[in-house]
Amino acid sequence: MQNRRKFLTGAFAAGLGLAALPLTIPLAAPALARYDAPEGFHHQDWFMPTTFDLRRDQEAAKESGKMLTLLWEQVGCTYCKQMHEVAFQYEEITDLAKANFYIVQMDMRGDREFIDLGGEKNTEAKIARASRVQFTPTTQFFGPDAKEAYRMPGYANPPVFKAVYEYVIEKGYANETFQEWVKKKIAKG
Repeated sequence: MQNRRKFLTGAFAAGLGLAALPLTIPLAAPALARYDAPEGFHHQDWFMPTTFDLRRDQEAAKESGKMLTLLWEQVGCTYCKQMHEVAFQYEEITDLAKANFYIVQMDMRGDREFIDLGGEKNTEAKIARASRVQFTPTTQFFGPDAKEAYRMPGYANPPVFKAVYEYVIEKGYANETFQEWVKKKIAKG
């Protein structure tokens, strides 16, 4: 699929100069993500509650001027834990997320029933399979037409995470790959 572009590996990210992208390291040790979230997941207070009807969640996202974002995780996922305890501890990342994305936390193996964006009633696990979510974390960003605009498969270090958010916010996916967008951003200084 056109919008499922290959994500950066650590070595490739370094080769693109992503380490040069600005990201302020928090000075104080951040509080760890909560462990009392449903289904044993880490959870952020700024995640949005779901209506269990993704069409309604999409409408709520549009009404709030944000992009519906499904964050697929699973219990015991080491990289999900890192995302919460490392990447989501940077205010620059969470500020971008809060301002631009209507994030609904999803369980890749979950049995909660949802109405998907096509109007079908299915479990989270079936929706994940139909969406070809194969590992966690996977972040799906949906445009106002309820079609997937971009996907971030896997965990990335904070500078890459921030760059992906900016790429999606700027709709870079409409004209160029993430790698091309990063190269142009670095070249501009």
